Amino acid sequence: MPQAQPSKATSRRGMSSLGLFSPLMRRILAVNVIAIAILGGGILYLNQFWNDLLEQRTENLLVHAEIIAGALGESTSLGPESKTILPEPARQIIGRLVGPTNTRARLFSPDGVLIADSRFMSLGRSVYVIPLPPPDEPLDAIEFILNWINDALDSLVLDPDIPDYAERFEQRASDYEEVGIALSGEQGSHLRRLEGGNLLITVAVPVQRFRRVLGGLLLSTDTSDIKAIIFQERLRFLKVLGVSLGVTLLLSVFLGRTIARPIRHLAAAADEVTKNIGRDHDLEKFSNRKDEIGALSRSLSKMTRALYHQLDAVESFAADVSHELKNPLSSLRSAIETIQRTD
Repeated sequence: MPQAQPSKATSRRGMSSLGLFSPLMRRILAVNVIAIAILGGGILYLNQFWNDLLEQRTENLLVHAEIIAGALGESTSLGPESKTILPEPARQIIGRLVGPTNTRARLFSPDGVLIADSRFMSLGRSVYVIPLPPPDEPLDAIEFILNWINDALDSLVLDPDIPDYAERFEQRASDYEEVGIALSGEQGSHLRRLEGGNLLITVAVPVQRFRRVLGGLLLSTDTSDIKAIIFQERLRFLKVLGVSLGVTLLLSVFLGRTIARPIRHLAAAADEVTKNIGRDHDLEKFSNRKDEIGALSRSLSKMTRALYHQLDAVESFAADVSHELKNPLSSLRSAIETIQRTD
């Protein structure tokens, strides 16, 4: 009984079910994209770099505060037994030591009263000007995406419980936890969140003379420069990552088509052989390739030729058997017809 041959529609459905991206090509893409994703995980190193910069800025601010506190303790008291700081000399020292920097210094007395604030006594300034933020302008799609990625990465680094910075009109030492620690003779630091996403680093050290606490010095600075550095580094990293991902995808598609497409052609040719059994069919389309695809094509061609040779041998054997059986059958038929015509 002849075997049922697969229909052409069934073969086409089998090949088209692979889609534009065959399973083999999807695996190649997945492996290469995973490798790039692992490389992209290196951006988390910048998060650790962000923390390191914050710690380094805090340490530098503490050193700066200790220098100023030492100068205040030695130069603004009335003597070894003094328990207070002279406000005017203290303001002059703070203005000279803090004025050239972007650091803000505030000096509190032991009873919590604000003695000096560098924001309002910088040398050469009679009025402190706070620049207005630029008018809101709509961001383009790229800037919006970059800012969103940057904020998302910041959320992985920063503690979501960082408190917001709030400043009262009449400041006292009790408004700042670290100043209370400084008035007890210890160093303190704190991190607060400003409007716009920047952070404010504050450190407080005691102003002492012969280990007697004369006041608390609070230094503060924002992290806008650190944030700008991290943003630029992330932007460079994302550019390199994007280019690498694009090249990887193109190479993966090229590699997938180089491997998967010939295999699909060979499978289609094998289906044609199955559907048109008995007809010679060429499977040597990729036999000139010097790789595994070429070896597979040559092996399939040899197998097909061996199959056709075996089929030819079977057909020849069947013809010989038919010829050998035809003569005695003809003789028997003639004898039977003769017997029927005689008594």
